[in-house]
Amino acid sequence: MNISGYDIEVKGNKKQTSLEYDENGKRLTIDDLNETEYKMFLYNEIDRTLPINFVKENNNQTLHFNTENYASLWERLEYDEFRFEDFYRLIVEICNTLKKSGNNLLNIEKYCISEESIFVGEGYYDIKLMYMPLRRFEKDESTEDELKRLIFNVSKRISDMDREDYINLCQYLKHPNFSIENIKNYLLDIKNSGISLQGDVPYGNSDKFQVKKIRTMPPLNRKEKLYSSLIAIVLLAVIWSQMPLGSNILLGTAFLLSAGVAGALYVYWKKWRPGVEPVVVEKKVKKKIKKSAVEEDAFENDHRVKVFDALRAMDYDAFISAKEIVQAEEDHDFSEEGEHAVSGEMSFKQEDTDSEGEETADEVESFELTDKTTLLEAEDDEELKRNVRLEQGEAKDFLIPFDGKNDIGDAVSILGENFLIGRHREESDYHVDDSNISRKHAMLIKNDDCYSFKDIGSVNGSKINDAALVPYKLYELKPDDVITLGELSFRYRVKEV
Repeated sequence: MNISGYDIEVKGNKKQTSLEYDENGKRLTIDDLNETEYKMFLYNEIDRTLPINFVKENNNQTLHFNTENYASLWERLEYDEFRFEDFYRLIVEICNTLKKSGNNLLNIEKYCISEESIFVGEGYYDIKLMYMPLRRFEKDESTEDELKRLIFNVSKRISDMDREDYINLCQYLKHPNFSIENIKNYLLDIKNSGISLQGDVPYGNSDKFQVKKIRTMPPLNRKEKLYSSLIAIVLLAVIWSQMPLGSNILLGTAFLLSAGVAGALYVYWKKWRPGVEPVVVEKKVKKKIKKSAVEEDAFENDHRVKVFDALRAMDYDAFISAKEIVQAEEDHDFSEEGEHAVSGEMSFKQEDTDSEGEETADEVESFELTDKTTLLEAEDDEELKRNVRLEQGEAKDFLIPFDGKNDIGDAVSILGENFLIGRHREESDYHVDDSNISRKHAMLIKNDDCYSFKDIGSVNGSKINDAALVPYKLYELKPDDVITLGELSFRYRVKEV
């Protein structure tokens, strides 16, 4: 297979794929590898990234990507039913992998995002991406654009996505606020709304449903449900055990009291609880269409169907170059605006470009988002690449200077997903002005609720509890571990919450 200009050889046993030549057909050598990334793969298993076995023969270098027990996304989509939940899991896992690339000193632009270079295990939550640890690796598209292409192509295979949500998703791919973080939130909004999931009806019939906001009580936890149910059962037992049932009047009274207990339980669960405020939720209900609105509704539905069908028939390049999709009038002349209507029904307007071929500011005017989601601020490219901006809030992890016997000096707060220590003042999260410390000496990386430590190729090395560390290998930290950088020592402390 060909990925970003590189011919990747798929082995017959499908346990690995191999890269031996660069994009020009020249044999790879050790000099073609990025030293930092090479060592990262050599000493670590990088989450959601294909492991690489580096095989050197003379000066030639071959990269073996281990794909055992995994199939390419393209293969999985050929024989699997693909539902919105699978799509959501897949895209979220891809975004998480890209966002955390800085934790492993990897470049987000060296990940390959396509159906052929993404590998899926037992489920779509279990993925492996292909990464190219080369000094020079150029792609025709940025990783973000590759993600857009993947989303557009893969979303066509979803079997249970609402037609209107599909159209809005396609429109969002052209929105200027699109980013790796924002697409996760956008899909989460669709998932939580429940509009997308239409049972076994392919792509739903959104024109038959609407969303209504209703006031209801917050759901009870398991303990509250259990206790309230037990109280109701006890009351029913008392009613039927103590009530003499010798006459129809007493029997009717028992039934009325039982109905009252059941009603009180329903009110407590759904309508009212002392000291608890109701919440507003969205619920999908069938539309009640007035007779006078039938024709208008039919027209809108017909228009959405045509837009939906047109999007499904387009490839990504045609979609991204199209300014908008409009319904064509039979007598309208499109000769100067774009392609003619498809079968006399649809037309694709092409984007206007200026003299230098750049897109005009009108590019996204026709692609308006619904109020279904709230977009975040677009992220800074540098933040996306490095991913070391500190989180807001109070730290609970600290490095305390240590002289071998006692703690000395002020505690250093550790914040963020990764925390760089070094002599480089601008790039380090903790700057150490010491000639024995390298410009980028070490990094603390947050895994779940604790930090791990990694020496990133420092000249004088690092130690944990006097044991020398292998560069680029990740070591999980425990409270009171002593970290030594050059001739400086720190005790790792965790504040108990």
